[in-house]
Amino acid sequence: MTDATSSQTQPTFAEFFPVPDEARRLDRFLGTWRVKGVLTVEGDDLPMTGEWRFTAAAAGWGVAGALAAHVEGLGSYEEHDLVGFDIETGLYHVYSLTNSAAVHDHVARWRAEGGLEFEFTGLQGGKPYREIGAVEFRSDGSMHLTSEDYVDGTLASRMAVDLIRV
Repeated sequence: MTDATSSQTQPTFAEFFPVPDEARRLDRFLGTWRVKGVLTVEGDDLPMTGEWRFTAAAAGWGVAGALAAHVEGLGSYEEHDLVGFDIETGLYHVYSLTNSAAVHDHVARWRAEGGLEFEFTGLQGGKPYREIGAVEFRSDGSMHLTSEDYVDGTLASRMAVDLIRV
């Protein structure tokens, strides 16, 4: 047994729990991104612009994202995300909270071609709800994100945005 006065030191958290390469893959999100795209709701294409900022979280085990956007006709849209790697399951989780009343824990995985896909299933208004999406990393360093929301099996909205590093 050691105490604070002992010359023997305990390993640090970083030594006990070294960040795996799978978690480090999320580093490609780090930085500030200009967002431009379209949110389609009830058949209407609404232009969307904003900024998405990603910072390191939990000493490199994940990233935290904050989106501040404007959707034409709907006003300000805000989203906060916490993305991390679950070493026990080998999956990623994207926990999102938005000002559109969404609180979702998406399960995510890397696709063979290097993109990240994510999915959430739950309820919306008491009806079955499913959100599916993907992030494509482009060779020029930008990203393309798509997300589709289905309520009771019917497409309710679709977001398609490009993210350009600032």
